Amino acid sequence: MKIQVVLSGYGTVGREFIKLLNEKYSYIYETYGIQLVVSGVLGRNIAIHNEEGLSLNHLLMYGGGTAAIEKYLEYHPKERAITSISGTVLVESTVTNLKDGNPGKQYMKQAIEKQMDIVAISKGALVTNWREINEAARGANVRIRYSGATAAALPTLDIGQFSLAGCSIEKIEGILNGTTNYILTKMYEEDMTFEEALKEAQNKGIAETNPCPST
Repeated sequence: MKIQVVLSGYGTVGREFIKLLNEKYSYIYETYGIQLVVSGVLGRNIAIHNEEGLSLNHLLMYGGGTAAIEKYLEYHPKERAITSISGTVLVESTVTNLKDGNPGKQYMKQAIEKQMDIVAISKGALVTNWREINEAARGANVRIRYSGATAAALPTLDIGQFSLAGCSIEKIEGILNGTTNYILTKMYEEDMTFEEALKEAQNKGIAETNPCPST
């Protein structure tokens, strides 16, 4: 069984997803009989597409972001996407936008129109437009999964929805903001300034370039 994955957003998180998928490809196929093929990547004003699968090793060589996609196209010019990309599932990993949810909202709506299931890593579109997106997905019989956008990407929601199905969850406790927790821990344990801790978090890909929504 082949599943065509389209990734929107090729920043730090998106690139790590591609890296992990590339490393686990053989294991997933041998264990589950599923070929997870990355057929498209959507960057800022640029996209690449190949129904048979992009060359992930080449893409990973060039780093992340729009520059990496442009470099990839220098060697794979026929894979430049002229029209909108279709596939089996959209992995939404654009920068979180808590004002209107775009461009994630736009990508999700396009995926629903094409009856693509959605895995959300970015939370912006869901936070700002949850009802609209959820109703559209239900109407199109599209599944949305978003554990990757909550609880530091731990499978917390999956455990509640599936592993504990039928149970009564009485209380949930946790750190609701992983970025702030990291910064405060560094400030407390290592006597860092806020600016130093934030910079380290950004260098490690924990905090986004614009840290305001998380801090």
